[in-house]
Amino acid sequence: MKKTDELLQLLQKGVQKIQDGKEYKKYLKLLSSFPEYSSRNTLLIFQQCPQASYVAGYQTWKNQFGRQVRKGEKAIRIFAPYTYKVQDVDNEKGDETRIGFRSISVFDISQTEGSPLPSLVNDKMLCENVPHFKELFDGISKVSDYSTIIEEMNDERNGFCRYWDHSIHIRKGMPQLQTIKTLLHETAHSLLHDPYQESESEFQDYVLEHARLREIEAESVAYVVCSHFHLDCHEYSFSYIAGWKQQEKFFEESLERIRKTAENLIEKIYESLPMDSVYCIDHEQLSEIRTSSLIPISNLKAPRYSSRLAAGSKISAFHNSYGGKL
Repeated sequence: MKKTDELLQLLQKGVQKIQDGKEYKKYLKLLSSFPEYSSRNTLLIFQQCPQASYVAGYQTWKNQFGRQVRKGEKAIRIFAPYTYKVQDVDNEKGDETRIGFRSISVFDISQTEGSPLPSLVNDKMLCENVPHFKELFDGISKVSDYSTIIEEMNDERNGFCRYWDHSIHIRKGMPQLQTIKTLLHETAHSLLHDPYQESESEFQDYVLEHARLREIEAESVAYVVCSHFHLDCHEYSFSYIAGWKQQEKFFEESLERIRKTAENLIEKIYESLPMDSVYCIDHEQLSEIRTSSLIPISNLKAPRYSSRLAAGSKISAFHNSYGGKL
């Protein structure tokens, strides 16, 4: 059984391999077609649509990407700058140009339909069966205080986490491995990214403002937990994370959050399983999980977060490998 730190090292190497390929450069070219949003607008988008991924205006979706906003969808309101002139009789150079801000509407890809966008993630789902699927699914569902709802979905997403009513929604009819991985991804969101919980650090505030980091953390946790239970999702997860990570390295603080959450999740899954479960382990083995990551997280060679990164930064908001497709 690989230790958590070993799995995180494999994760980083796998993601880097994808980023070194030709397809990744094409993917970055696609991302450049989407607008960049200030940190203020990024926060506004998150507050109105926490699951947002690709975000653009109505005409941009229609004219550049061949997608139509569905009838009845509620717009996300953000600020956009505009210029106006002010007459100044004392100014020899003429009228003065000033900058103001107005409210405009944008929409997430989940609110649109039409031509698919290029994606790093293979459109094929994780189709393998999972031994004792229901037992493991029920065990994961009990870990979080969020309710789990299986339902039909009218967009490309395989699942989403709704913070305001503590519910996790999973697409009905998916293969077993895809269902387990998606449930773990959304459960990680519920444990790490609930905006209604009190923040514990400046870095956590930074993560909540950046969808890119939230998706990296959630999918990394899902990959580590799946790997622990001998469920292979590495090709899917590596591509998904590469799409969000772009050219940046993992933050040391993020790796620590991923490691702790994955280990706590594994432990809680074992505790929630019935005593006669095929997945059950004894107390000695459970103790080994609790102490399995004695390697300092700094050995993973990741940069530390600096508050300077957050100050006045401009963010390419909510880019991923395919709008919430988990």
